[in-house]
Amino acid sequence: MLKKGIYLTTTKRNEKTGFRVFKIKENEETVICCGIIPSYPKYIPLELNGEYNDKIFEVSSVRVCQIDTSSTIDFMCSKTFNGVGPYTVNEIMDKTNLDVFEYLRQDKPLNIFKKDEKNAVNIIKDII
Repeated sequence: MLKKGIYLTTTKRNEKTGFRVFKIKENEETVICCGIIPSYPKYIPLELNGEYNDKIFEVSSVRVCQIDTSSTIDFMCSKTFNGVGPYTVNEIMDKTNLDVFEYLRQDKPLNIFKKDEKNAVNIIKDII
């Protein structure tokens, strides 16, 4: 089963194994999830693959993805990424026809960015 949601918080974690109990927001519903996932910043959009076990969604795989334009812009313009604004995020979406996160995974020159935004792009690439 596939779920797409905004990462909210980790409620429990085991740093040795990477196992986490965490919450995502899917539409207007908060979903409790668990699984071995990397550490993510708050509000990052995620695509989760897994199954429900009782009321908890057990995650088998996870990837950062674009859920919708507004959540992507909100995340990319957050305090996590100084120097990236709505204009830059919209430029990526307009010029690549890809979701922002898929574009940033690629090893292409990022010539659509202003010179002073390249540091922010490198930070984004580290997260995804």
